[in-house]
Amino acid sequence: MTDRERYAPGPASGAQVRKDGEKWTLILVRELRHPPEKVWQALTDPAHLREWAPFDADRSLRTVEPR
Repeated sequence: MTDRERYAPGPASGAQVRKDGEKWTLILVRELRHPPEKVWQALTDPAHLREWAPFDADRSLRTVEPR
C-alpha cells in the first residue's frame, strides 16, 4: 500500500468557510518556510503535486477554467 492509499485527511484546523450569494470560499491560513513562488508551484504544477498531494492533476492548476 502506498502513502497515497493510506492518506486519511484530518480536520482543517482554523479553516473558515464564507458564502457570498451562490459562491463559497474556503480559507486555510498556514505559515510556510518557503518563498511564495515555490509554494505556488507546489500547489499548481502537476509534477510537484505528485510529490505531496493525495490526488493527481492532469493539467496545470495555475489558471481557472470556466465550468
